[in-house]
Amino acid sequence: MSNLTVNKISIVDYESKVANTFNFSPKANLIISKSNGQGKSSLVKSICYGLGADLKSFPNGWEPEKFIYQLEVTIGEQDYKIKKQNKIISIRGEKESAIFKNRKEYSKWLKDKLGMSLELATKNGEKLSTAYCGALLSPFYIDQDKGWSGSLYKDTFEGLGQYNATVFPKDVIDYYLNLSSGELNIKKSHNEKLKNKNKFLQGKIEQILAVYETYEEQNQVNTGYPIDIKELQVEIEK
Repeated sequence: MSNLTVNKISIVDYESKVANTFNFSPKANLIISKSNGQGKSSLVKSICYGLGADLKSFPNGWEPEKFIYQLEVTIGEQDYKIKKQNKIISIRGEKESAIFKNRKEYSKWLKDKLGMSLELATKNGEKLSTAYCGALLSPFYIDQDKGWSGSLYKDTFEGLGQYNATVFPKDVIDYYLNLSSGELNIKKSHNEKLKNKNKFLQGKIEQILAVYETYEEQNQVNTGYPIDIKELQVEIEK
């Protein structure tokens, strides 16, 4: 799996014609301020948003659709410029360029460049589904928002609710820690399918038993076996 390093981000307010650029060290970066409300969270959110993850909440007054986000990143040994404006993402590298109009195709491109094969079980799907950018980036995003109350990460990025709660985010973290594999995820998905099928059939059985018990009580059905043909005929007529 290849590393992804964010070297620079430019945030452009094309209506006001104002832009800010932030450069980062290839090593650790510490972002601090003397007081709250200086833009630390907005910067971290903008990086994730620019990489393709659709956040559920931004600080008050920050409307992400009004800005253009351009990141300069290194994936493995290749440099790319990733630009996002609303739902459209474009990439440009030394040897390729492309425009993506949906998260699925861009997520496939990013996974391919990162050398990842991660797929996740969804709530209703019988097969594993593509892990979108939000799922890929979720273990690296920590902020004081709703994503840390209740279900981990669920209220951080859009689209995470589609994944089965029994495997997300555990399978994503296990994948990064090399504790999981594609074959194991397929087995887990099949196991969830069998559990859901068993739950459905158990419900049908309980419904049938309830109907039978009601009929038996209302019609005073004798649950014993008939001892002759005449008694059997009476039972059938009932």
